[in-house]
Amino acid sequence: MGIYTGSVYHDGGLYQKGNKFKGEMENWEDKTTIVVKIHRYLSSKISREMINSSKNCIFLMREPKAAFKSEYTRFKSKSHTGEVSSEIFTQPEWTNKINKWVSAYTDAYMVPFKRGCKHGIHYMFMEDLLVELEIV
Repeated sequence: MGIYTGSVYHDGGLYQKGNKFKGEMENWEDKTTIVVKIHRYLSSKISREMINSSKNCIFLMREPKAAFKSEYTRFKSKSHTGEVSSEIFTQPEWTNKINKWVSAYTDAYMVPFKRGCKHGIHYMFMEDLLVELEIV
């Protein structure tokens, strides 16, 4: 269809993966993508501008423990598709990261109520979406 999803991060590594990520390098203001991803309001100036000016928002929420494990795996493996040993989740660094991420996780879902999404917020849960799409 030529309609892609994008993100405010312009991840060149994802863009290089091919057709699935063509929208990754698009400017969110050009309206060439159907959905634009941000992780947190505070992650960048562009993220703040986008939330503040958005009329509608879709929130794809994920069970916190799974979200934290996924982000920590990405952080440690330096890859969106990387893998790490399960022992890494018993290390003190893991606990320290979770303690920092709890406030970021909360912030990600509370700020839109205060700043943007003027016409509505639609919540979707990752686990429900995976079942609906018959991925799990």
